Amino acid sequence: MPRRDGAASRIGFPPKIPRGYRVRFTSAARKAGALRKLGVSADQVASATKITPLLRAGGGLKAALVAMRFSQDPVVKCFLEKRDSLGVWARENTPWEAIGLAAVLT
Repeated sequence: MPRRDGAASRIGFPPKIPRGYRVRFTSAARKAGALRKLGVSADQVASATKITPLLRAGGGLKAALVAMRFSQDPVVKCFLEKRDSLGVWARENTPWEAIGLAAVLT
């Protein structure tokens, strides 16, 4: 009768993962995932007109976002839908240019 303990019993199964092990995502991987979800490439974002610095200088991104919530413009509504579809981390760390490109592309 074969032994059922030790390494021999694990043949054919994936190796055990230690209990304290967790996959950690880097911010670059998260940002790439957010861009992939939006359907925008990093090259498109790099070549887009930079609007984020203009909005920061004109009262801040939060003030611009509050003002956009009152808009009836369909493009602004599409932008907000795209932004709201992202997770919390992605909403805070994805450039507005990427969200704008995704809103225009749909």
